[in-house]
Amino acid sequence: MPTATSHELSALHNKTEIGFIQLGHSGEINHVEVEPEWQRKGIATRLWLEAEKQGLNPEHSSIRSQEGDAWAQGIYKKGIGHEPPPNEADDE
Repeated sequence: MPTATSHELSALHNKTEIGFIQLGHSGEINHVEVEPEWQRKGIATRLWLEAEKQGLNPEHSSIRSQEGDAWAQGIYKKGIGHEPPPNEADDE
């Protein structure tokens, strides 16, 4: 059962949203999205760090897209957050 969104943080550039992260009540990430021209520039990672700073305790979901899994593994390898749980989306 999906978790209801409890918190949403946005990344802005010139007052325009270029990315966001949605977290459930437990801190599990429900959705992360960054505009294509802003991807691979650390926007999602900065959103994660801001969620930590605000005490939201972000955690990776066990169901991630291929891109989401690559990001989860990448930031963990950089020492950010906890090791992501096994990706259940791989089982499909």
